[in-house]
Amino acid sequence: MARETGDFHHRSTLTQKNKPFKSRHATKGALKARAKGKVQRMGVKRKALKTQTKAERRNSAKVAQQLKREALANANRIFTGRHRTPKIVAIVPLCPDASALQVARQLFAAVDQTHPAFDPDTKHDQLGMTVPFHVDRFKQSFQLVQLPRHFWQIMDVTKVADYVVFALSATVEVDAFGEACLSAIQAQGCGTTFATVDHLDTITAKARNDTKKSLMSFMHFFFPETEKLHALDAPQDTLGLVRSLASQHPRTVHWREWRPYLMVDQLEYQPESADGQTGALRVTGFLRGNALSADRLVHLPNHGDFQVRQVVAAPYPFSGRSGNNTGEAAMDTDPEVLDTPNPETRDDLVAENEPDLLQNEQTWPTEEELAEADSRIERLRKGVVFEGEMDLSGSQVTRRVPKGTSSYQAEWIVDSEDEDGSDLSSDEDMSDGMNDEGVEIPTGGLVKHAAEAEEYEDVALETDQMSVANYGSDDDEEVDADEAARALEDHKRRQKERREANDEELAYPDEVDTPTDVSARVRFQKYRGLENFRNSPWDPYENLPLDYGRIFQLRSYRRAQRRVREVADDAPVGAGRYVTLVLTEVPATVAAAWHPSTSVWTMFGLLQHEHKMSVLNFNLTRSTEYTEPIRSKDRVLLQYGYRRLWVNPIYSHSTGGGKGTNNVHKFSRFFQPGNAAVATIFAPIQFGPVHALMFHSNATPGVQLDTGLPTDVATGLDTSRTATVALTREPLPLMATGQLLEASPTRIVAKRVVLTGDIYRVHRRSAVIRHMFFNREDVMWFKPVEIYTKQGRRGHLRAPIGSHGYTKCIFNGQVKQIDHVCMNLYKRVFPKWTTAPCTLAPPDLSYPQDWQAETLAGDDTMMVEEDL
Repeated sequence: MARETGDFHHRSTLTQKNKPFKSRHATKGALKARAKGKVQRMGVKRKALKTQTKAERRNSAKVAQQLKREALANANRIFTGRHRTPKIVAIVPLCPDASALQVARQLFAAVDQTHPAFDPDTKHDQLGMTVPFHVDRFKQSFQLVQLPRHFWQIMDVTKVADYVVFALSATVEVDAFGEACLSAIQAQGCGTTFATVDHLDTITAKARNDTKKSLMSFMHFFFPETEKLHALDAPQDTLGLVRSLASQHPRTVHWREWRPYLMVDQLEYQPESADGQTGALRVTGFLRGNALSADRLVHLPNHGDFQVRQVVAAPYPFSGRSGNNTGEAAMDTDPEVLDTPNPETRDDLVAENEPDLLQNEQTWPTEEELAEADSRIERLRKGVVFEGEMDLSGSQVTRRVPKGTSSYQAEWIVDSEDEDGSDLSSDEDMSDGMNDEGVEIPTGGLVKHAAEAEEYEDVALETDQMSVANYGSDDDEEVDADEAARALEDHKRRQKERREANDEELAYPDEVDTPTDVSARVRFQKYRGLENFRNSPWDPYENLPLDYGRIFQLRSYRRAQRRVREVADDAPVGAGRYVTLVLTEVPATVAAAWHPSTSVWTMFGLLQHEHKMSVLNFNLTRSTEYTEPIRSKDRVLLQYGYRRLWVNPIYSHSTGGGKGTNNVHKFSRFFQPGNAAVATIFAPIQFGPVHALMFHSNATPGVQLDTGLPTDVATGLDTSRTATVALTREPLPLMATGQLLEASPTRIVAKRVVLTGDIYRVHRRSAVIRHMFFNREDVMWFKPVEIYTKQGRRGHLRAPIGSHGYTKCIFNGQVKQIDHVCMNLYKRVFPKWTTAPCTLAPPDLSYPQDWQAETLAGDDTMMVEEDL
């Protein structure tokens, strides 16, 4: 029978399978190579995951999709309906010839509408900077905010704006002011962004496409999500911008959605005190963001925090008919009280604790303890040691020395028994550590004899005057005060040349010179040595300054954040309502600063505990455009969330914590470029994913405000505040950006100093160093601290030699003569309580009263709004 043609293969059961334990490649090395570093890990015991069928997975995806749609509908519901909340549109001019008024007028013209603000007969002081804009075609309402070229007003309005429209020019480039606005708005976060261009018809048709591409590329550098550049000269393009504003849902800014906020439409002040200095302030506007509770405080930027007396429903400011842009208010009705504070759960205005000086920790030693320590050091210097004191002077190790060698000369002889593989003496009959005269030579420089204890002192006094005989060398040299002084001057000269040739902060960080006129144990008495910087124990409540008694501490910042968020979600007044908040105890100066024609105010509701002072840590990254050095404790302007404060932060390395670490972080004298740093300050607590911006404070002088407070004589606290500077319209240089890390006073910022010394003599792993200390007592004081060399060797101090600070050391490997020996000492540093509120300079009211008439009466070239 003929065999059929085609593919042929054996059954799988006939495949040969060798036993693994009999395999020729089953050696330990082969198995290790095959594993490639992988190890068998035991699975974590948990509840078994139930596998879903295809129908179950499809149903889960459908439920998730429905939840997302419901969340989007709920977020967009406040912008729809008869009494809908208008969307805030902030118009930001980036070029000198760009005008927010021109953009607003083009938006109205695109839907064939007008407004009294565009009437040449209307005076500027009779209108505000906010213009209501109702589009009947798209059933949407807007509030167009015509922002002047005032940097801080732009920053305040863009915090609450749903849309930000940037006005560009086809003929004039974006100046430094515009770039500063873009960088700051990008860092603090904003809603959906749009870009418009004006004066496009003044250039040739051939150059228009290139101009639009160039401007679009410029905007994509800051906001890549910007889809299109809308030309105001083309009505259809402007109508497309209106359609985009009406149809799109504003992008969520998470840090502001955690709390209620509003843009102030109306403000009314009623004095209540006898002198008229304080009273009730009625603030009206559309509530946005999260729900509002009268128990919580509210914050007026640039003015402070206040309590709420009641929340009242205000009449809807626009008529029910769409397209009515006159801004007329509806018929007055009886006000409905939406919420009143509960006296038991109401937040107070207490921001600082009252420190109890009776509970202050006393850690200073008594006079008897100081006298005993001095006498003990004097006895150690003379060589008299009592029982129980050998832990200070070092363990006694005896060795053989040549006949006639004194104790001072024996100190310079390297301990050969400490060397690995060193040659030991073969004469085992002779007792270790005894010379021919029967004198035992300890390494600590003490001479013991079988005679009375008085001979210890006599021998020790004589050894201070003996010459140094270098055992095993041919030359003898006298180490006296003159030679030590010459060597020290030469050492300082070399150190100066080395540091001048390099960047001292980068090449030799934290290196300090040990003073010669002050003892090192006195100069560095607040410093300590750490065996391991990341794991050595350090009590965070040890030796705290008195300012730490004035702050509040949360047991767990993350847990408190979740709890206050849950409380805020249950507030009675929901978003989307037009409300009036009655604030109490408001100074009359706050109401006097209200100028609706030249400024726009915003207000934020605070979460629980956000008024209390604590220690805040910010994770910051330096701006690449700022090249000046940033030093710790320099005065800066810090904006985080809705607050702006003058502070003097200290910087530390941005290192992770967690279990097994001691939460100790190294202090940085400078905020180095290219590295992230953590800034620590005293400031009010704030929750949520808060963005932080740090500005340079000395760019513009501004207006000096004296906010100083006298020193509290009763408590001794320095409650003074550094005089702040009222911000003008010009921007400050942006130094760094980042976000709030946590509010934690237990973060330890440790300042490091590095004591350095030169190697005088070397024998394998032993060496004699100098210029690190200048007396014997300092050597004994810092003896427990570990030392290291710049080439990676680690060791310890063994014993002092002589009276000029020469020290014998032992290392874990061969040491080179050209190496340098270092010792790290650490001290905890704290921020200074110099936090001061920030204010804006009074607005410039020197503008012409008919500035709008002059602008609209001429041609299409708009006047620069820098005269506002």
